[in-house]
Amino acid sequence: MQESIRIELGRDDDGRRADRVVRKALKSVPLSTIYRLFRQKCVRVGARVISGDERVKAGDIMNLLLPHDLIAERASRRIDQLPVFDEAVLARLPDQPCIVWENDQLLALHKPRGMLTHDGNTSLEAFVRHYLRDRLPPSASFIPGPLHRLDRNTSGIVMFSKSLVGAEAFTSEFSAHHIRKFYIAIVQGGIDAPIILENRLNRDQRQRRTVVSEHGDLGKLRIIPLAVKDETTLALIELFTGLTHQIRAQLSVHGHPLKGDAKYGNYERLNQDGYFLHAHTLVFPKFLDFETPRILSDPLPLDFSRHAQKIMESKSLRNACIDEARASSGVSYLDQCILKIIEDLI
Repeated sequence: MQESIRIELGRDDDGRRADRVVRKALKSVPLSTIYRLFRQKCVRVGARVISGDERVKAGDIMNLLLPHDLIAERASRRIDQLPVFDEAVLARLPDQPCIVWENDQLLALHKPRGMLTHDGNTSLEAFVRHYLRDRLPPSASFIPGPLHRLDRNTSGIVMFSKSLVGAEAFTSEFSAHHIRKFYIAIVQGGIDAPIILENRLNRDQRQRRTVVSEHGDLGKLRIIPLAVKDETTLALIELFTGLTHQIRAQLSVHGHPLKGDAKYGNYERLNQDGYFLHAHTLVFPKFLDFETPRILSDPLPLDFSRHAQKIMESKSLRNACIDEARASSGVSYLDQCILKIIEDLI
């Protein structure tokens, strides 16, 4: 007995090799079995048997004849067949996810503190699937997903793909460190001037912490102090690399942990959720294959802004632009000043 699976090919499948489409559609099936399906003439477009190296087109209908004993995911993993977002999670979050910017290729979202980037029906990924449910054409070999990640209690901007073109272009530039990343943090200790931190870091899987190790990958970041009060610094951080927990680990190693980050040694909580770290701005290269803003930013959440304002009450501010923001007591103005500082850096 055989099971027939019908796959409607969309724009992100256009021009792809048939074997690659089937491999994406049947993720849990061994590669050897995928090629056996082609050898046994079990893959067709319409009524025509095709080989694995043939190129398919958008609008094609691919039919797979699967042996009864083959354990596989359903091939057409379209967005409307994935787990449904649990909207009840929104009621538990004081801050809400929202769209920051989008075009046909990419989607930028604000991730609240306390929300996972991916995995499960309460994640930002599930929220995006819910948002895009009726907005994207079907595809057998592409599903929108996060292009990078933030820790659960880190807020800020996260990019998602809406097309294969967008996913490949962003990932290529992000991996090559052509997209610049800026964070805002509240850290322990007074920092008087910009500093660059470089350490080799490894992931301790047992403790789920990132540690300094001479055999680790190089982590590099720059800290630019914006305001200092009572041995607490409001800092702009440019992240040159992108290792797991890199900011949290490096700041701790150099004596300036995120205030309230108990995992990395600071137990002085600013609120019930611990530390404040916000992915504020992404700066795109001018040579990306499709149009994007030069700068994409996500304003500080209200709770973070309130704590930032308290630090800004100090006389020992490090930048005249921040001094103006302190005088205006405007949360949005603070974000404008942060952007002005970033523009001066790039």
